Amino acid sequence: MPKVSVIMSVYNCEKYVACAMDSILSQSYSDFEFIVINDGSTDNTSSIVLSYKDKRIIYHEQDNIGLTKSLNKGIKMSNGEYIARIDADDYSMPKRLEKQVMYLDNNKEVALLGTSYCMYNVKSGWLEYISHTMTHDQIKKYMVIRGTPFRHSSVMFRRSVVNEIGPYNEKCMQAQDYEYWLRIANSYNVAIMSEYLCISRRNISDSIVAKRSQFKHAKITYEYKMKAMKLYGYSVRDHFMVYIYTALNLIPQKIIPETILYFFRRIFDKRRFVNKNNVNNDIKQAVEIITKY
Repeated sequence: MPKVSVIMSVYNCEKYVACAMDSILSQSYSDFEFIVINDGSTDNTSSIVLSYKDKRIIYHEQDNIGLTKSLNKGIKMSNGEYIARIDADDYSMPKRLEKQVMYLDNNKEVALLGTSYCMYNVKSGWLEYISHTMTHDQIKKYMVIRGTPFRHSSVMFRRSVVNEIGPYNEKCMQAQDYEYWLRIANSYNVAIMSEYLCISRRNISDSIVAKRSQFKHAKITYEYKMKAMKLYGYSVRDHFMVYIYTALNLIPQKIIPETILYFFRRIFDKRRFVNKNNVNNDIKQAVEIITKY
C-alpha cells in the first residue's frame, strides 16, 4: 500500500497537464500512487495522460461530472495514508511530497497541511510569493473573515479525516475545498508550512478560476463564512470584517489595473512580488520548466 495518494482531476487541460504530471512523477519521494481522473475531456488530454507508462499512475476516464464528484471518486479509489492534491494546471516543487510526509509523520495532531506557494503571472512574468504561516486559531479566523489561505494544489491531509467527517461536499460545485477546510478546521488542527512548494499560474484563460463567475463565487463563499461564524462563535466585529472583504471580492477584477491589484495584495495579504529573473535558484528552475509548456 502506498503511503501517499496524489489525486488530480483534469478537464480539457491539454496545454498544462503534462507539466503537472511531470512535477509529481519526478518527486524526490516515491512511495505514492497518482490517481488521474479525466472528467470527460474533449481535447487531447486523454492521449497525453495515456502516453505516460509509470506504474504509479492509476487512470480513470468518465463522463463529465464536475470537480467535486471527481475528487471524491479519486478518494474512493485511493489507498494511501495521506491524500495530496494537485490541479492539472499547477506545479509541485520536487521535494513537496517528501517534506509534507515528514511534517505529518512528526506532527500527529495536524490533520490538514498546506504550504506557502507562488503565483506565476504568465503575462507579466512576475511571481507573487504567498505565505500564510499562522497558528491553528489564526488560520481558522483567517478562513472565516478573509477566505482560504490554503492553495488547493498544496494540501495534504490524513485519510482518517475522510473516514471521520466524510469527503468533499458534493453539493458544493464551487469552493468545495474552502468548505472542506472549514469543516476540517472545526474538528482537527491544521497548519501551513513556510516553504514554497507549489507554483500556480495566474492569467490563463482556460483555468477553473478564469471560467467561474466572480459574483457567484463570492456569494457562495459568503454563505460558507456565515455558517462557520456560527459554528466557531465569532464576534459581531468579525461579522463586520466579513462584509468588508466580501464587498471587496465583488469588485470586478477585470476593470482594475494589474498595478492596483498588486498594491492591494502587497498591503493586505503581505505578498512579495518578484521578477522571475530575481528569484532563488529552485524557484527559477521551476519557472523555467513551467514556461516550456
